[in-house]
Amino acid sequence: MDEAVATVKKTPAYRNRLRALELERSGGITNKKKGNKQMDKKTEEDLSKELDLQIKGAEKPSVWELIGVRFVLLPYTISKLLLWSGHWYWRYNMKKAPYSWEDASYLTQKSLAVGLDAWMSIDESTKEDLVRRHLWEKSNLESYMAEIRKESKRRR
Repeated sequence: MDEAVATVKKTPAYRNRLRALELERSGGITNKKKGNKQMDKKTEEDLSKELDLQIKGAEKPSVWELIGVRFVLLPYTISKLLLWSGHWYWRYNMKKAPYSWEDASYLTQKSLAVGLDAWMSIDESTKEDLVRRHLWEKSNLESYMAEIRKESKRRR
C-alpha cells in the first residue's frame, strides 16, 4: 500500500491537486519568489496529509474476501442464486411479464459485456437509450454494433 501511495505522489495529477489545495488555503495568493517551482517540503507534507488518496485495489483484503469465509457462505450463495433464477424464470418465461427497468438494465449491461462500475458511470439518458433499444435481443445488438462500427469508421 505504501508503495502504491508513493507512486501516486509522483504523478503530475497529484502535484496539481496539491497546488490547487495550496491555492485554496492561501486564498489564491501565490509566493512570487518561488513562482511555479516546487513548493517547500513542509508545506507539501502538510497538504499531503489532508489529501485523501483512494487507490482502488491496493487496500488490504477484508475478512469477507477470504477463501475460507466464502466457502462457508457457499450454500447460502447457491440457494440465493437458485431462488433468483427461479423467480426470473417464473416471471419472464412462464408469466411472460414485461421486463422491469432494473432487469432490462441488467440484460443490457450483460449483452454489452460492460462491468457494473462502467455501467454505473454512464449517464442516465444514455442508459435509457440503450435499454429502449432492447439490446438483449440478438438482432438488435447486432444492428447496434454495426451502427457503432460505422460511426467509428466515419470519425476516422
